[in-house]
Amino acid sequence: MSLTSALHIGRSAITVSQIGLQVTGNNMANATTPGYTRNTVSLNPMTGERVGMNAFVGRGVELDDVIRHVDEALRQRIRSALSEEESTLSRQRTLSQIETLHNELTKQDLSTALGSFFSSWSELANNPDDSAIRSLVVQEGISLSEHLRDLRPSIRRTPQSDRQRNRPHLKQSQQHSGASRRTQRLHRRC
Repeated sequence: MSLTSALHIGRSAITVSQIGLQVTGNNMANATTPGYTRNTVSLNPMTGERVGMNAFVGRGVELDDVIRHVDEALRQRIRSALSEEESTLSRQRTLSQIETLHNELTKQDLSTALGSFFSSWSELANNPDDSAIRSLVVQEGISLSEHLRDLRPSIRRTPQSDRQRNRPHLKQSQQHSGASRRTQRLHRRC
């Protein structure tokens, strides 16, 4: 082995160690950064140099790879949570549309009509002989049925349009859940 070979071995060791220190420093600097994943250095020995019949002398070390460590289970949980969030937001948009169409939280909404109808029945239960209250129950029943009849077309329209708009999100969610099931089956086999 010549002096140049020895210096080359030292140079490769120093170069790879410098890269390792840079990766370690980067890990330390980003330890509290949200979304950062830890990196490690993978090293390989260089093939040896033959110096005799059965004798080999190493030629140093080389950088194989900088490996990024990601927790797949955690990533799957994040994907699942995002899918669930999108589903919940879609449901919330649909319910908000229905609420808007039906004047909910106003004096002319379905809950107010139902409340008035059942209040009239409660009054009739307290005063069964009062014909004015009986007329009120009939009138509230008619009013409630008219309100429901008016709501029927908008109830049929709203969920269908929302399903059509969200169909791409549903397909993506189903693909993620299918991949999740395949991953779980692979983990069980291992």
